[in-house]
Amino acid sequence: MIVVRTPMKPFFASIASLLCVPLLGAGFFLCAEPAHAAATEPIFGVNVGLELRYDRSEETTVIQKLQDLNVSWVREEFNWNVIEPQQGVYDWNGYDLIMERYAQAGISVLGVLAYSADWASTAPASSTEKDKYPPADAAWRDFVDAVVRRYPMVTAWEVWNEPNHEQFLHAKDRSSAYAAILKTASAAIRSANPRAQIVFGGLSGADASFLQKLYRLGVKDAFDIVAVHPYRTLNGKTIYPPEVTIFGLNSLATDLYVLRSMVRAYDTESPSPIWITEIGWSSDTSGASETDQANYLQRSVFIARFYAQVEKIFWYNLRDDLAADVAEKHFGLYANDWREKPAALALGQLSRAYPTFTVAEDAEPFNVVLQNLLDSRRMTVEYFTRGRRVHATHSVVKTRTVHPQRSLSSALVRYRFSNNAVPEFRRIIVSDIPATTQKTMNLWLWSDGGIHPVRIRVRDATGEMFQGNAGYTGYGWTLLSLSLDAPGAPLVSWAGNADGKVDLPVRFDSVLVEKNTDSPKRSGEIVLSRLTTKRVDGAYGFRLRQDGRNSWVYWTTGASKVVQTRAPLTRPLSAQRYDSATAATLTPIKQESTSMVSFGLEQKPLFVQ
Repeated sequence: MIVVRTPMKPFFASIASLLCVPLLGAGFFLCAEPAHAAATEPIFGVNVGLELRYDRSEETTVIQKLQDLNVSWVREEFNWNVIEPQQGVYDWNGYDLIMERYAQAGISVLGVLAYSADWASTAPASSTEKDKYPPADAAWRDFVDAVVRRYPMVTAWEVWNEPNHEQFLHAKDRSSAYAAILKTASAAIRSANPRAQIVFGGLSGADASFLQKLYRLGVKDAFDIVAVHPYRTLNGKTIYPPEVTIFGLNSLATDLYVLRSMVRAYDTESPSPIWITEIGWSSDTSGASETDQANYLQRSVFIARFYAQVEKIFWYNLRDDLAADVAEKHFGLYANDWREKPAALALGQLSRAYPTFTVAEDAEPFNVVLQNLLDSRRMTVEYFTRGRRVHATHSVVKTRTVHPQRSLSSALVRYRFSNNAVPEFRRIIVSDIPATTQKTMNLWLWSDGGIHPVRIRVRDATGEMFQGNAGYTGYGWTLLSLSLDAPGAPLVSWAGNADGKVDLPVRFDSVLVEKNTDSPKRSGEIVLSRLTTKRVDGAYGFRLRQDGRNSWVYWTTGASKVVQTRAPLTRPLSAQRYDSATAATLTPIKQESTSMVSFGLEQKPLFVQ
């Protein structure tokens, strides 16, 4: 469930803000005032495919639905086989018509240049998917040049689609093949329309490794924006919420943090923005429910915008492709018969009230501080190679003040991994942390660019140890989190009574940083600060800014429900009550200077001796 609250306005504006629309039935409300200023850099877009997916008779309906959603960007595939079915023979009629429709409606187009024309493909003669093989270079250059010159109103061109996925690019070495495709297209675009932005072909998943290979092949100057398709899909199932971490699937926040860190590792001076050019959930019977589809849409938007580098988000897609119950065909905001699904209402509410919002901070309203001051005298760093401890020290850990007005301190740890494939990790042990009956641990971590997996280790009342993935080091601040009872939580356990069940209370034990041989850096610094537990498991809170005003958004992923909201918006939780699964009422959170913190995600932390 989500609750959004906005500050009080003069009387007429306040009436609008009090009209809380029941978005998804009981337990899901969006309370927001209309945006008063025109969006200058709108966030929201939709994958449409007006030329390839719709009949001419439906085009008016499509434009009307986009206007109903208040969406000002669409993603359109400019298909080479359709435009130039024979070499030198062009058919612009369909694309001319849809571009005219978009222009009349004031809708901007992200154009996708894809795929190869059959006649220009390097595919074997026997192939039935010639369009997915790399094209002949000269023909590809000419096609890109022709399309970009014909449609100068397109200010962003995405080169190919999911080039890291075998379904969309057939090549023995996809990274090398795509590097050639991208460089040729980039040169043609910059020549035909120097003002247009070039978008790296949307990655299937947050594939930072593939992006790294492309950087190493010298493509940094061939694009302006990195695109990604961070679907929450595992083993073909699209049922996973954006917050979940399970074996084989990171949370959405972790995926974006790692991708962002890889971009910054190879472009530190002017890192490329990130556009999510596809994301969505199928609402077929094997996927998410229509209610969950809408919930996940809004939650993924807030999580993604936590990183300012994520500039745009394009939902996939506008309408279900078929009425039949097929997972791949039910990602739409609307059903196949144009019935409005809850997801359409969810996107429309956001795009109208928050077209250009930023996330000022993670408000952490549901957290209880276990430790604000991480004292180096109570910390030990152990060095492990091939699973065996080889060294332990206190000297590499220092305590510094992060923010002089908040009296928060942190532990600075320098690390260095060997330049080989031998498994290594560092275990940072913190003693004397109070025990807790909560099952979610959060820890703020800052890193200077190395991308390495991070685990959190706790021990329960019997001495049984539990360890799970909490995220990655990377660039800047991130919030590590480990839940001991989330469904499918990726935990390993040993010792104690060894029953695999968490016996409360639990006590924080250590943080482990594991060597990643694909990391752009093998040595660097990490900073640990502010260890907390969640008072309500599965609860999240953010502070948003839109048109100079603050809004707070809260939601829960579990059974907890907001049952009363009477708090002054300058102290949004001071009078809120929550019913948990056990119907317990939580006491108000104190609004002291150390109870909420903003680390400034883009800056190195400020240390004061």
